[in-house]
Amino acid sequence: MRDTTFFIVSIALLFANLVGADYLSSTALANHSIDDTSPERRSLATLDPRFLKCNLYPPAICQLKGSPGPNCCSGACVNTTINHNNCGKCGRVCTDSDLCCTGKCTNIISDESNCGKCGVTCNPTQLCCGGKCINNLVDSNNCGRCGKVCGVDQSCCAGICTKLLSNILNCGKCGNVCGPNQLCCKGNCTKVLSDSNNCGKCGKVCGPNQKCCNGKCIKVLADINNCGTCGNICRKNQSCCKGNCTKVLSDSNNCGKCGKVCGPNQKCCNGKCIKVLADINNCGTCGNVCRKNQTCCKGRCVTLTSSNVNCGKCGRACGPDQTCCSGRCRSLTNDRNNCGTCGVRCGFPNMCCGGHCSDIMNDNNNCGACFNKCNTQCQFGLCNYA
Repeated sequence: MRDTTFFIVSIALLFANLVGADYLSSTALANHSIDDTSPERRSLATLDPRFLKCNLYPPAICQLKGSPGPNCCSGACVNTTINHNNCGKCGRVCTDSDLCCTGKCTNIISDESNCGKCGVTCNPTQLCCGGKCINNLVDSNNCGRCGKVCGVDQSCCAGICTKLLSNILNCGKCGNVCGPNQLCCKGNCTKVLSDSNNCGKCGKVCGPNQKCCNGKCIKVLADINNCGTCGNICRKNQSCCKGNCTKVLSDSNNCGKCGKVCGPNQKCCNGKCIKVLADINNCGTCGNVCRKNQTCCKGRCVTLTSSNVNCGKCGRACGPDQTCCSGRCRSLTNDRNNCGTCGVRCGFPNMCCGGHCSDIMNDNNNCGACFNKCNTQCQFGLCNYA
């Protein structure tokens, strides 16, 4: 029976190929399923689908080896995923500037998923410009967008055309950010507040015996606010003499007047001999004024409310497991008002357990009390609550 069927189909195919009769597909072939091992498949395989009108044959004709594609459009076997005149479906024609990529008409000049040809995908930091994947963040010919060309003295930095010789965010090279009080001078980050060749602005040069102080050219040999060096301010009743301040108000051997010598543990402050170990206005040294709520203890300004070695008063030291909080030595591991850190208060019903505020009503590790660990759920401060 199979030999008879094979003979009939072979005669029918030969006849259709010679005369182009369309009754073949509706009679002799339409009533037979064609699998890979059938005689009909072997008969179709003897035909060349490139030169046949596929609409006169079963759909399998376009699936044979050597077929231009699996789809039949206008009597020709085509691949609608790449065919220019049948892109995605029969009859959809792409423009001359497009290619058919995965069944869609695509502009390969600018498409990031099909750049230059189908399937070429640009990186997330790239654009497709002229059919090439370009890093528009650094490309001076496509800076920020395709076709944007930077000037002769510019470079592309983060997608922006930038003058590297003067840009403080990109000084000398992209990403080189100048620090505070700096300008970009000829591609170098420069401290214009102190650079004698670029004082206050790029290119301003200070003269002989001058230094750049806070952006101004200063004669430091005679300036009482910049005596000898920038920022060295001579005090009241002092003069700047050849770059040296004469300290008649602070010299312990000449305190207030020449020849007056201060005693042990004293210094000359504003022309007076002061015990600097305990003076809050001259603590440790002249002019070192302790802040509000501080006390001078052995020449150091101390906050008695928080000093572990001077807690509440000079010389009172807290224990090894204690911290000074508001002038009192406290244990931060269990103090509800100073839990872990001074001033951290545990709200009700929380307790301070090991330096952490814990909800003892629901904490499995601190159920009802600190460090009472439940093997089951803690509810209302009880283990195994039911």
